[in-house]
Amino acid sequence: MLAESAPDGTAGRRGGPALIGANPYAFRAGERLRNDLVGSMCIVWVMSGRGTVRTGPLTLELTKASVVCLPWRHDVRWEADQRDPFRVGTVHVVPWHDARVEVEPQVPWQRGDPLLDADYRQGERGEVIEIPLAHADARQLVTLGGYAIDRFDRGLTSDVSLRAMGRLLLEELTRASTAASDSGPQPPVAFEQMRAFVEQNLDRRFTVAEVARAGDCSASTAERLFVRWTGSSIVSWSKDLRMERASVLLSTTGLRVGEVARAVGYPDALYFSRVFAANFGVPPSRYTSVRIRP
Repeated sequence: MLAESAPDGTAGRRGGPALIGANPYAFRAGERLRNDLVGSMCIVWVMSGRGTVRTGPLTLELTKASVVCLPWRHDVRWEADQRDPFRVGTVHVVPWHDARVEVEPQVPWQRGDPLLDADYRQGERGEVIEIPLAHADARQLVTLGGYAIDRFDRGLTSDVSLRAMGRLLLEELTRASTAASDSGPQPPVAFEQMRAFVEQNLDRRFTVAEVARAGDCSASTAERLFVRWTGSSIVSWSKDLRMERASVLLSTTGLRVGEVARAVGYPDALYFSRVFAANFGVPPSRYTSVRIRP
């Protein structure tokens, strides 16, 4: 997957993966989008809500339970749920980009776009990859994808960084898909119940004891399960999730900073701004991005 030479075997041509796009997208209720040909591998994860993705003969129901990778030069039809439309994160990667040509951070999705047939962007048609988010490697992939979105939002898209991010994303994708194919241990029901509780209550403050009650276990057991399956304590994981939710709201809605702060459980907007700036390097008032197609 991380070829240094061109997929067509052309001698003397070196290159490797490159990131060409990364953005969140908030669908409206029942919204539909269609792209007949996308010149990328697209890694997709659901931040909230649900919907359907169709590619080729496959129909996938997307929820927060999994990460999906659509193959090189895919077609895709998106359809958001009528009641609970999804918000998705997407990153687009070219499997092989000629080292002699500077990476242009642009995703082609219309026939006739010269980037679709550029010989310095190549790949091999593969299969759709679906990875349960229960796997720690899948969550790492989502974390890296979120970082890629943040870099695009801040305009950090140099040739060097796009190639480095492309390589890292495909390495994590390979690791996660391999983990998903193994019959490893799955998170216990108690953990899934507690994780769902946290995700559904981000608009208010809650205690570790409340989270533990959601999983019908002790506080110490709850902490142990979170460290085992997320690598973080309950408080730390909850804060990271609040910040992720806040970044999406700031990027995809017209909510004011104070409204976003309250939506993710921070009644004090000034304190929220300090925490947000510590996480993303910029205050929430400057954290905006253009709403573009996934």
